[in-house]
Amino acid sequence: MELVDQDIPGPRRDYVGYGRHLPKVVWPNGASVAVNIIVNYEEGSEYSKPAGDGRNDLVGLLLAVPPLFADVAYHSGDPARAVALDPLQARYHQALGEQRGSSSPQGLAELRRARDLGDYDYSFLIELGDAERKDGHRAEARRAYQAALNVYPFDPMAPQRLRDLG
Repeated sequence: MELVDQDIPGPRRDYVGYGRHLPKVVWPNGASVAVNIIVNYEEGSEYSKPAGDGRNDLVGLLLAVPPLFADVAYHSGDPARAVALDPLQARYHQALGEQRGSSSPQGLAELRRARDLGDYDYSFLIELGDAERKDGHRAEARRAYQAALNVYPFDPMAPQRLRDLG
C-alpha cells in the first residue's frame, strides 16, 4: 500500500517513518474494529448576543485573531511574522531557522527554540543534531539525537549519529 496525497493546494503531508512497510495493528482478542468515543462538553462561558447575553465576548475574539494571522503568515512564507504573532508554535520557529540557515547563529537559535517548544518530528531533530555537530556543539548534537530517539525510537539514523559522536 502506498500513501499518496491528493493534488490539492497547501503543504504536503509528511509520511516520514513508515517507508515501504506500514505499521501492523493487532487488537486484543482478535478485534478488527476499535471504537473511540470522545465527549466534548462546553459550558458556554463566552458571552453571546444570540444566546441572550446582551453582548458578545470581545476578549475571546481578540485572543483568537493573532494565531489566525500567524498561520496565514506562515503559509505565505513569512515565518518571522508568524513567530512575532504566535511565538509558541514550534513549526514557525523551525521554518524561521531553516530560512535563516542552520549555519548562522540566528538560524540555529530558532531551530533550538523549535526543539525546546516540543512540537516537532524526529527528522527535524536529526537535522538539528547534524547542524549542531557541524558547528562543533557536540553536547547539543547529542541532545537533539537523543530527543529524536525519544520521539521515534525505531529511527536508525539517531543511534548511528550518537555512536559517531563517541
